[in-house]
Amino acid sequence: MGAGWDFELLGLKHYLEHHRGHDRAVATVRRGLGVARDEAWHRLTGPGGWLDQAAISGEVLLHAPRTQLVMTVPRFNDAILRVELEPIGNHAIVWLATWGMAEDTVAGLNREWARTLGPVLQP
Repeated sequence: MGAGWDFELLGLKHYLEHHRGHDRAVATVRRGLGVARDEAWHRLTGPGGWLDQAAISGEVLLHAPRTQLVMTVPRFNDAILRVELEPIGNHAIVWLATWGMAEDTVAGLNREWARTLGPVLQP
């Protein structure tokens, strides 16, 4: 619960400071882990990992290794991204909140990430 609240409060702060009054569009993908949590975290966030392959970078707002990474993404109009390994269960979630981006663009990201995330988390 604590990690979720940390993220939600950061997201609200980011929205109010940077996107107040704009509609949000979200891309989210949830995939099962076929590897150990440490390995999954490395494959998602480590050098050459999924974030690098997806060309996602930005300012880190919160980093709790093997739990969650929250960052801004200037490339997507200062969106906010959360990469999480669920504390209960065996899944990874990638969640991107965007403002001012076309919904079809966000839907395209969602499809691409759904396609690329699964293989990263398998043996």
